[in-house]
Amino acid sequence: DTNLDTYSPLRIGDVPELDISFVDSTEAPVGLGEPGTTVVGPAIGNAIFAAVGARLRHIPIRPADVLQALAR
Repeated sequence: DTNLDTYSPLRIGDVPELDISFVDSTEAPVGLGEPGTTVVGPAIGNAIFAAVGARLRHIPIRPADVLQALAR
């Protein structure tokens, strides 16, 4: 999608089961909202690779990027 008025965000039923572990540390505390969001881009890239064999390692991933990767 190239426009937010046609973009359909994921719903809670679309989210896969997550298994997140937190490790004790002496480091300064940071937010806990990041673990789930950092894997979304790579997961989409891996899904595209599994579906069509085009490896994309950047975001945003646009249809033209997929077509260009397929042409390689």
